Amino acid sequence: KLAENIGEPGRNLFEPDHCFIPYYLSGLAYYRLDSLFNSGDIKKRFKKVRFYLIMLVPLIASSETIPPLNSRKKANKYCQPIINKLNEPDKCKKIFLTSVDIIVRSNAAIDDKQSLKSRAMTDQILEAYNGEYV
Repeated sequence: KLAENIGEPGRNLFEPDHCFIPYYLSGLAYYRLDSLFNSGDIKKRFKKVRFYLIMLVPLIASSETIPPLNSRKKANKYCQPIINKLNEPDKCKKIFLTSVDIIVRSNAAIDDKQSLKSRAMTDQILEAYNGEYV
């Protein structure tokens, strides 16, 4: 669906007026999660749902709503506290372990390759999120 919409006005993944900090936050979350896989803190079987785990990070690490990506002040105010948490090893680990718990609680079919790409799985995981906050 994402690929179908690329090129339409307002639908580009990277708009020229987007701030950089949300992209940095995403890259940092990916890096921290990969470190948790490598250390054995998170089981490798969850690697196939790593993007779902990362999707949950802002929900778990912030009680604020995600601001527009083209508002530098709002994006910085939203992203910096999450970045700070990801840079604290204990909080980072707790955020991702909470993400794993949500995935498990959702009963999502994480071993089904076709389900991994479905909107239904995304919805199922988001429904399992109960407002956990770290």
